Amino acid sequence: MFEIVDRMDSELDARFTNVQPILFSCDALNPRSPSFLQFAATKPLAEAYSFFGIDCSKLQAQCIVAKNTFADELETATVETVAKKLCDMTCAFPDLSKFAQVVLTIAVSSAGAERSFSTMKRLVQ
Repeated sequence: MFEIVDRMDSELDARFTNVQPILFSCDALNPRSPSFLQFAATKPLAEAYSFFGIDCSKLQAQCIVAKNTFADELETATVETVAKKLCDMTCAFPDLSKFAQVVLTIAVSSAGAERSFSTMKRLVQ
């Protein structure tokens, strides 16, 4: 049993050790965050998911323009409204809308980790 627990521990460590900057990138879509649409915050996630066609050099310019676009709405905006507006304006912000889609679906990819915790709970009992 200890071999299984050790293996699960090493797998969880390998999965979550170097993802903190990527997870902080998700907060760049939150209008109440100090890193809202800052390119430095979006860059780790954009580079990690560049295979979706996110161009980092264009993303930087789109972040600046979009931040100015949402400046008047920051008090009432939510992550959902920002993501919806970005996806509605795909022709103006193609890379930023892809970034928003990645951020909104990244939680789905953590289901494997949740299953690992459930399995570990069954092993310990």
